Amino acid sequence: WQMHVMNARYDVFQRISYNINNTWLCITAPEKVIKAEKNWDYVHLRPCTINDPLQRWTIKDNSFWTADGVYRLKNYNWYGYISRNSGDRYNHTLDPSMNDWIKTVATPGNISIQTSIAWNLQTTEGQERYFIRWGGSDKNTTPLYYNPESGHIAQYDPISGSLYCMYSQVGGNQWNWVTWALCSDAAISKDNPAFWNVFFKTEEGGIITDYKGNLLRVTRYGSNWGVAYAAKP
Repeated sequence: WQMHVMNARYDVFQRISYNINNTWLCITAPEKVIKAEKNWDYVHLRPCTINDPLQRWTIKDNSFWTADGVYRLKNYNWYGYISRNSGDRYNHTLDPSMNDWIKTVATPGNISIQTSIAWNLQTTEGQERYFIRWGGSDKNTTPLYYNPESGHIAQYDPISGSLYCMYSQVGGNQWNWVTWALCSDAAISKDNPAFWNVFFKTEEGGIITDYKGNLLRVTRYGSNWGVAYAAKP
């Protein structure tokens, strides 16, 4: 049966990561348990990032613990979980054969950042903040994953376990809507419509450009309100 077990990497950022279809996914602690909104919940696989504390796991007594050292990784019927009740079964323990694995400081599979793209709209009620997502914008924050190596800005679909990247489609036009399509953490050329440059510049925010220098913008009015597009500067 061990032939079907996927290799995991415990990296320098204390993440437990798996490379699945060229996408790095990390074991992520359930936030609602950490925030005391639930007594227990399963851990999940989510895109690996270097800035999510829910993906950090320390090793103590051959066991994995959340970054704050409070919750021990447990397992039940092959599913990992954490619980506010330390007596819940069953404590997950690393086999002695994993000692070399524990001592190996592995290079990270990626250095992606979990972030969001916010924009402000002046209304009669004041300034409203919205967040870009696939197909539009929302008041709720949509997590996006920026990979500075591949230039990808992606949204994650937990059902398929896939990343969907934002692609520029300006071409020879003055502007065009962005599109979202399947992608991965695999290295790509910078001369690619899925490659975005992010500049953290001013107090108002940064500038995002595609591989041709076209600016990422958002529609503020009309039937396509909130939809992102790229346009020549």
